[in-house]
Amino acid sequence: MLTKESQTMCAVAFIRGYLLGEERSKKLIEKYKRQGEKITEQINNANGGMFTRNIATRNYYFKNKIHKNKDKFDQLLVLGIGLDTKADVMEELEGKQVFGLDISADNISNIYEEADMTTKSIILNCDLTNLKKENVLKKLKDVGFSLEKKTYIIWEGGTYYIENSKVKDIISFWCESINVVGISLDFLNEDVFYNKAHPNRLVIEKVLEILKNSKEPWVGFFTPAKLKDYFSSLGFKEIEVVMHGDIESKLYDNPKVIEDLLFFITVF
Repeated sequence: MLTKESQTMCAVAFIRGYLLGEERSKKLIEKYKRQGEKITEQINNANGGMFTRNIATRNYYFKNKIHKNKDKFDQLLVLGIGLDTKADVMEELEGKQVFGLDISADNISNIYEEADMTTKSIILNCDLTNLKKENVLKKLKDVGFSLEKKTYIIWEGGTYYIENSKVKDIISFWCESINVVGISLDFLNEDVFYNKAHPNRLVIEKVLEILKNSKEPWVGFFTPAKLKDYFSSLGFKEIEVVMHGDIESKLYDNPKVIEDLLFFITVF
């Protein structure tokens, strides 16, 4: 039986597998195809198809960043890894160790077992909002993670559900504890969500209400300018910010996600 968290993971995997044509994701959640499809339909019906389009856009973005920066890192750390398949489908990650942290690691393991599949990713259970208590560094070292190797971090779709200050605490923890050479993340745009005069205000409020009622509210909002300053203070020299709409419009002729609702950042 799927937990609430694994239902959301299966919806994302359903989109990757059955709508984007990734065979591994399709096989991974074949047993739960109907549930994944139902959840996807429910969310898309509420936001005009933005859910599917966001997953497709960010899937492209993060894979593209791994491809472009493959020679800059030795190991990959995926925060909130879910049913992410990059370690198993991307040639760029061959020969590199991939580690994943997720509060639903047990659910993830069960889904792989039910699908009679394994993953190259080494996935550990971890509450990202309580890293020091989790003793996560020891857990990672015990499974082969190196604190010294050049590490690239990706955090896809996870900052939305954590408050601004805690997200920064998490990022700072990693930058202080391991050899982080680069990070790629996506964020909710505070300039849009706090703008009462935004032309798509009614749609935005509807989405927020749906998420609040589902007990999974969005609480982490950020401004690109402040994040640039923050990452600069951590010592990163290359800081790239791009709006979701700029990426989606490269992939589709009819963008569905409000163009500045979310944005991506990659730093090195």
